[in-house]
Amino acid sequence: MRIKRIFLFIVAFFLILSSSALAISDILYCKVSSLNVREGPRTNYKIIGKFKRFDVIEVEEEIKDWVYFTNKNFPSGAWASKKHLVADRKAIPQQEKAKGKQ
Repeated sequence: MRIKRIFLFIVAFFLILSSSALAISDILYCKVSSLNVREGPRTNYKIIGKFKRFDVIEVEEEIKDWVYFTNKNFPSGAWASKKHLVADRKAIPQQEKAKGKQ
């Protein structure tokens, strides 16, 4: 009986630990000055809003290169392209480089 309790404790510990890690990794930041927010996970869906640089997105679902989220501005849910999002806010440059210049 004691072994069973220890085993259950270990399993519960790892479940709690893994759910905490998932919650942390689900936060992404917009890395571009303007990112279209859409009704669905493709560019042919209607644009319903925009994110700006450093805006925070709490991801609820991913489909290929798109993330689904809800927040106070999009309570019914919306989609954004993942290629313009990063997990580390420090990885975002303070200003975008001028186009055509390096």
